[in-house]
Amino acid sequence: MTLVVASVILGGCAATSAEHPGVPVNGVTRVLADGRLVVDPAPLTLQDVERQPVGSPGYTVMSLLFWAQWGSPANIVAEYDPGVARAVEVSNLMGAWEAIRPSILLALPKIVFERSNAAGNQAFVGLQLETTSGPPTRQSFVLRRTAQGWRIVYDTLLAGALPGYVVELLAPNGSTKSATAAAIRIGVSDAAAYRAYWAQKIVSGSQNAVSLEHR
Repeated sequence: MTLVVASVILGGCAATSAEHPGVPVNGVTRVLADGRLVVDPAPLTLQDVERQPVGSPGYTVMSLLFWAQWGSPANIVAEYDPGVARAVEVSNLMGAWEAIRPSILLALPKIVFERSNAAGNQAFVGLQLETTSGPPTRQSFVLRRTAQGWRIVYDTLLAGALPGYVVELLAPNGSTKSATAAAIRIGVSDAAAYRAYWAQKIVSGSQNAVSLEHR
């Protein structure tokens, strides 16, 4: 089981290396004391995705990461609320994920918690990314329920990747060092549009839930 092997102490592996106390002397992969992985993880499989309840917010998030690792732009876009693509443009959404694909491929994602609101139409998923390069990083996803299932309206991975991707796209020779002030403003503006869409959807969703409760 990919999401467990890297972090669970295996039976019969009590002896550890003095140099790397998180690694059993028999060579079985483990997580070090600071949360770093000993070796790069394997890419996600469909079985990893299906460990989340089908139709749950967590399933949508893991499905997104699966498609991001395997490089399927159409499936990446499909995990988002349609308004996200309109807010940031489809090409930017796909391009930003392609830009961070190398780092996502070297990360082991773990859903650490999932919370839905009382109305059941909004959800928050907390994600932890484990790598060999440093302690785990935390990312978050906000989703809303649609007729097609849970769809992402905001996440910190895309929000963080958008400015850099747009700047690199618009910069001469594709170099961020030669980025113009205008390119930087556009990149920041796209990230702001993403946040604004998320805020608008969350506020309108909350208002709709309140209206339904008072009918």
